[in-house]
Amino acid sequence: MAEKPSAIRKKWMNEYKGYLKKVGDTYLIKMPGRLEGEPLYVAYFDDAHMDGFYDEEFFGPDGLVEAVGIKITKEDAKVWPELKDDVGNYIMLFFSETGFVSNEIVEELPEQEPYPDFEEDIFIRTTGRLGGKYIAEHYGKQIGSETPEWDDIVKEVKKYMKREQYWPDVWFIDDHGGWTRVTVSS
Repeated sequence: MAEKPSAIRKKWMNEYKGYLKKVGDTYLIKMPGRLEGEPLYVAYFDDAHMDGFYDEEFFGPDGLVEAVGIKITKEDAKVWPELKDDVGNYIMLFFSETGFVSNEIVEELPEQEPYPDFEEDIFIRTTGRLGGKYIAEHYGKQIGSETPEWDDIVKEVKKYMKREQYWPDVWFIDDHGGWTRVTVSS
């Protein structure tokens, strides 16, 4: 038999006993640590994430989880009545580099930010005097030759991909180090 919502809430209230501050209908965690200042339900959803219950994880360029999105269900709102108006929305938990957690409730999950795989993907960048030419690289090895024309470097990349039978993402690295995924469709 599943635990009653009131028993689940009581369990979390006991877990943080003496470290809660009631603000309106919500209890905030005042215990020093990664959840300090967050509503008690954030601990509940953080625990769910740790147990593998989430809708989507969002990764940073280093491959670490930066955020997680979890859909708020009717069952969650029975445990946390302050979330009754948010059923069907998502709670986003954001993890800082220092391990702290913050939250935001959103109607839809955001698009996943794409990040390049610096070991697998192909990179096109500018080179030459004032960045007047393009060059493509894969595994740090040059693909084709430098060219002043974007279309020519894209052709070199397509030839390389066809020859190698390998179709990784292709990225343009700008002169400030930022990256943009580019399409090199056949």
